[in-house]
Amino acid sequence: KIEKEYGSFNLPVTFAKSGRYSTKEKDFYVKVGEENEWFPNNVSVNIGKNKYALDDHLKFKDAIMRQLLQQLEGSQAQLEGSGSYTEQGYVLYTFVINDENCTTTQYYIVGDHKYVLVHETVEGESKETDEATLLIINSFRWKE
Repeated sequence: KIEKEYGSFNLPVTFAKSGRYSTKEKDFYVKVGEENEWFPNNVSVNIGKNKYALDDHLKFKDAIMRQLLQQLEGSQAQLEGSGSYTEQGYVLYTFVINDENCTTTQYYIVGDHKYVLVHETVEGESKETDEATLLIINSFRWKE
């Protein structure tokens, strides 16, 4: 179990924090044994603030979608978005970006004027990274 100032989540024992890529603002997690690889499949977790109340989560989703579309303008990448809930009942927006090199999936767990971004980056297929990401998302709890 990982405890942060904003909340907590579970991480599989097969994953570890990457000292190489983690920063003060964002923690990166990779499969144990891949901590020193150049570009390992990974999942990162960080908190952000926004101007939207929880009741306005649709406006938050629209703002993220506009931002991603701007960032991808002129590229061949494909963007898909969807909405659901975590197992804890939190609003969850998922954006999948596919390009020729990798798949990036951004999961936004929405709070009141805040969010947690769980960001998965994989080259090819990675069942282990997918499972670790889903465990983080579904075990996440905001700190009261």
